[in-house]
Amino acid sequence: MSDYQQSFFNKQRKDKFILVMNLPEALKLVNQKMSRSNQSIIFEKMQFSVNSCNVPRVTIDETSARYSGQTLQVSTQSRPPYPNVKVEFTVDNYYNNYWVIYSWLSLINEQKVGTLDFRDLVDLTNPDVYKATFTLYGLDEYNNKIIQFDFTKAFPVLLGELNFNYRDAAQIDTSFDFAFDQLVTKLLNPEPIT
Repeated sequence: MSDYQQSFFNKQRKDKFILVMNLPEALKLVNQKMSRSNQSIIFEKMQFSVNSCNVPRVTIDETSARYSGQTLQVSTQSRPPYPNVKVEFTVDNYYNNYWVIYSWLSLINEQKVGTLDFRDLVDLTNPDVYKATFTLYGLDEYNNKIIQFDFTKAFPVLLGELNFNYRDAAQIDTSFDFAFDQLVTKLLNPEPIT
Protein backbone atom coordinates (compact mmCIF):
# COMPACT_ATOMS: atom_id res chain seq x y z
CA MET A 1 0.00 0.00 0.00
CA SER A 2 1.44 3.35 -1.06
CA ASP A 3 1.44 6.50 1.09
CA TYR A 4 1.10 8.74 -1.97
CA GLN A 5 -2.08 10.77 -2.28
CA GLN A 6 -1.88 11.23 -6.06
CA SER A 7 -0.34 9.55 -9.06
CA PHE A 8 3.28 10.35 -9.96
CA PHE A 9 2.04 11.47 -13.35
CA ASN A 10 -0.21 14.23 -12.01
CA LYS A 11 1.11 17.72 -12.51
CA GLN A 12 1.60 20.15 -9.67
CA ARG A 13 -1.44 22.33 -9.13
CA LYS A 14 -0.78 26.02 -8.73
CA ASP A 15 -3.91 26.67 -6.68
CA LYS A 16 -3.13 24.61 -3.57
CA PHE A 17 -2.34 26.84 -0.63
CA ILE A 18 -2.91 27.50 3.06
CA LEU A 19 -3.27 30.95 4.62
CA VAL A 20 -2.25 31.23 8.28
CA MET A 21 -3.41 34.39 10.01
CA ASN A 22 -1.87 35.31 13.31
CA LEU A 23 -3.95 37.77 15.27
CA PRO A 24 -2.63 40.75 17.25
CA GLU A 25 -2.27 40.46 21.01
CA ALA A 26 -4.85 43.23 21.51
CA LEU A 27 -7.50 41.19 19.74
CA LYS A 28 -6.63 38.10 21.75
CA LEU A 29 -7.63 39.98 24.90
CA VAL A 30 -11.29 39.86 23.87
CA ASN A 31 -11.21 36.08 23.32
CA GLN A 32 -13.94 34.27 25.24
CA LYS A 33 -13.96 30.50 25.18
CA MET A 34 -17.68 30.09 25.81
CA SER A 35 -19.86 33.18 25.61
CA ARG A 36 -20.98 34.65 22.33
CA SER A 37 -21.34 38.41 22.68
CA ASN A 38 -20.83 41.72 20.91
CA GLN A 39 -17.76 42.43 23.04
CA SER A 40 -15.94 39.14 22.44
CA ILE A 41 -14.72 36.70 19.82
CA ILE A 42 -14.28 32.93 20.12
CA PHE A 43 -10.99 31.81 18.57
CA GLU A 44 -11.68 28.12 19.13
CA LYS A 45 -14.66 28.28 16.77
CA MET A 46 -13.04 30.43 14.11
CA GLN A 47 -12.23 28.76 10.81
CA PHE A 48 -11.54 30.40 7.48
CA SER A 49 -12.37 28.57 4.30
CA VAL A 50 -10.21 30.73 2.06
CA ASN A 51 -11.15 30.64 -1.61
CA SER A 52 -8.38 32.87 -2.96
CA CYS A 53 -5.47 35.06 -1.93
CA ASN A 54 -3.02 36.86 -4.18
CA VAL A 55 0.67 37.61 -3.78
CA PRO A 56 1.25 41.13 -5.11
CA ARG A 57 3.88 41.89 -7.70
CA VAL A 58 7.32 42.89 -6.46
CA THR A 59 8.79 46.04 -7.96
CA ILE A 60 11.85 48.21 -7.50
CA ASP A 61 11.52 51.71 -8.96
CA GLU A 62 13.89 53.02 -11.59
CA THR A 63 15.10 56.55 -12.23
CA SER A 64 17.05 58.37 -14.92
CA ALA A 65 20.67 59.40 -14.42
CA ARG A 66 22.73 61.56 -16.77
CA TYR A 67 26.16 60.22 -17.64
CA SER A 68 28.60 61.33 -20.35
CA GLY A 69 26.02 62.89 -22.65
CA GLN A 70 23.60 59.99 -22.19
CA THR A 71 20.62 59.34 -19.96
CA LEU A 72 20.76 55.95 -18.31
CA GLN A 73 18.14 54.01 -16.39
CA VAL A 74 19.32 53.05 -12.91
CA SER A 75 17.65 51.44 -9.94
CA THR A 76 16.50 53.54 -7.00
CA GLN A 77 17.27 50.48 -4.86
CA SER A 78 13.99 51.02 -3.03
CA ARG A 79 10.58 49.36 -3.18
CA PRO A 80 7.35 51.34 -3.30
CA PRO A 81 4.58 50.34 -0.88
CA TYR A 82 2.91 47.06 -1.73
CA PRO A 83 -0.73 47.15 -2.83
CA ASN A 84 -3.30 45.69 -0.46
CA VAL A 85 -3.97 41.95 -0.66
CA LYS A 86 -7.51 40.62 -1.12
CA VAL A 87 -8.60 37.40 0.59
CA GLU A 88 -11.89 35.79 -0.45
CA PHE A 89 -13.47 33.43 2.07
CA THR A 90 -16.68 31.58 2.88
CA VAL A 91 -18.55 32.86 5.93
CA ASP A 92 -19.08 30.12 8.52
CA ASN A 93 -22.56 29.23 9.79
CA TYR A 94 -22.27 31.36 12.93
CA TYR A 95 -20.39 34.29 11.29
CA ASN A 96 -17.46 33.76 13.68
CA ASN A 97 -14.79 34.30 11.00
CA TYR A 98 -16.61 37.41 9.69
CA TRP A 99 -16.88 38.71 13.28
CA VAL A 100 -13.12 38.36 13.88
CA ILE A 101 -12.26 40.62 10.94
CA TYR A 102 -15.07 43.02 11.93
CA SER A 103 -13.76 43.13 15.52
CA TRP A 104 -10.22 43.73 14.27
CA LEU A 105 -11.42 46.71 12.23
CA SER A 106 -13.36 47.95 15.29
CA LEU A 107 -10.18 47.69 17.37
CA ILE A 108 -8.49 50.04 14.89
CA ASN A 109 -11.48 52.38 14.61
CA GLU A 110 -14.48 51.70 16.84
CA GLN A 111 -17.79 52.20 15.07
CA LYS A 112 -19.45 54.50 17.65
CA VAL A 113 -16.61 56.64 18.98
CA GLY A 114 -14.23 56.53 15.99
CA THR A 115 -11.01 55.98 17.95
CA LEU A 116 -8.39 53.26 18.34
CA ASP A 117 -9.00 50.80 21.18
CA PHE A 118 -11.85 52.47 23.01
CA ARG A 119 -11.72 49.70 25.67
CA ASP A 120 -8.11 50.50 26.69
CA LEU A 121 -6.93 46.98 25.96
CA VAL A 122 -3.43 47.87 24.81
CA ASP A 123 -0.61 50.34 25.19
CA LEU A 124 -1.28 52.86 22.44
CA THR A 125 2.33 54.06 22.43
CA ASN A 126 3.22 50.88 20.49
CA PRO A 127 2.29 51.46 16.82
CA ASP A 128 2.14 47.70 16.10
CA VAL A 129 -0.61 46.79 18.60
CA TYR A 130 -3.14 46.01 15.88
CA LYS A 131 -0.73 44.34 13.39
CA ALA A 132 0.21 40.69 12.89
CA THR A 133 2.00 38.41 10.43
CA PHE A 134 0.03 36.51 7.79
CA THR A 135 1.70 33.54 6.08
CA LEU A 136 0.67 32.02 2.77
CA TYR A 137 2.06 28.55 1.97
CA GLY A 138 2.10 27.16 -1.56
CA LEU A 139 1.63 23.38 -1.61
CA ASP A 140 2.71 20.65 -4.00
CA GLU A 141 0.57 17.79 -5.28
CA TYR A 142 1.15 15.87 -2.03
CA ASN A 143 0.14 18.84 0.17
CA ASN A 144 3.75 19.53 1.19
CA LYS A 145 4.69 23.14 1.89
CA ILE A 146 7.11 24.24 -0.83
CA ILE A 147 7.11 28.05 -0.66
CA GLN A 148 6.30 30.53 2.12
CA PHE A 149 5.17 34.15 1.78
CA ASP A 150 5.22 36.17 5.03
CA PHE A 151 3.23 39.41 5.04
CA THR A 152 4.70 41.27 8.02
CA LYS A 153 2.81 43.77 10.17
CA ALA A 154 -0.48 43.06 8.39
CA PHE A 155 -3.88 44.44 9.36
CA PRO A 156 -7.30 44.47 7.65
CA VAL A 157 -8.38 47.63 5.87
CA LEU A 158 -11.62 46.48 4.23
CA LEU A 159 -14.30 43.89 4.98
CA GLY A 160 -16.39 42.96 1.96
CA GLU A 161 -20.15 43.03 1.60
CA LEU A 162 -22.53 40.20 2.48
CA ASN A 163 -25.07 39.35 -0.19
CA PHE A 164 -28.20 37.66 1.16
CA ASN A 165 -30.29 36.08 -1.59
CA TYR A 166 -32.91 33.31 -1.28
CA ARG A 167 -32.46 32.48 -4.96
CA ASP A 168 -28.80 31.60 -4.47
CA ALA A 169 -28.29 28.16 -2.90
CA ALA A 170 -24.55 28.67 -2.39
CA GLN A 171 -22.89 29.59 0.87
CA ILE A 172 -22.20 33.25 1.58
CA ASP A 173 -18.81 34.38 0.35
CA THR A 174 -17.15 37.67 1.13
CA SER A 175 -13.65 39.09 1.29
CA PHE A 176 -11.32 41.27 3.25
CA ASP A 177 -8.32 43.32 2.15
CA PHE A 178 -5.23 43.75 4.27
CA ALA A 179 -2.28 46.12 4.18
CA PHE A 180 1.20 45.08 5.25
CA ASP A 181 4.76 46.39 5.51
CA GLN A 182 7.03 43.78 3.92
CA LEU A 183 6.76 40.60 1.88
CA VAL A 184 9.37 37.99 2.81
CA THR A 185 9.52 34.93 0.55
CA LYS A 186 11.26 31.60 1.33
CA LEU A 187 11.62 28.37 -0.61
CA LEU A 188 11.00 25.35 1.60
CA ASN A 189 12.12 21.76 1.42
CA PRO A 190 8.88 19.85 0.96
CA GLU A 191 7.55 19.05 4.40
CA PRO A 192 4.30 17.24 5.10
CA ILE A 193 1.53 19.21 6.76
CA THR A 194 0.97 17.94 10.27
